[in-house]
Amino acid sequence: MMLNGEELSPNITAEFRSSVIAAAFDGFPKSANKFLKKLEKNNNKAWFDDNRADYEQGFLEPCNDLVAAMGSKLAKISPDIHA
Repeated sequence: MMLNGEELSPNITAEFRSSVIAAAFDGFPKSANKFLKKLEKNNNKAWFDDNRADYEQGFLEPCNDLVAAMGSKLAKISPDIHA
């Protein structure tokens, strides 16, 4: 599992890892909204490939952090959810 671009040790317990990630999720950066607006106008593979780093850093990583932060809360609602 990644946290701010760095791999977390597999020895970290799930509960501790979840609390670390929850504390680390500060929302989406402004660059995520800018990326999505540009994507709306340039919705094609060539443009996306050229802008993949912006997608991964500004959108995908925060999405992963959000899902991981919400994982334990979502699991209480539905045990079938694994984040």
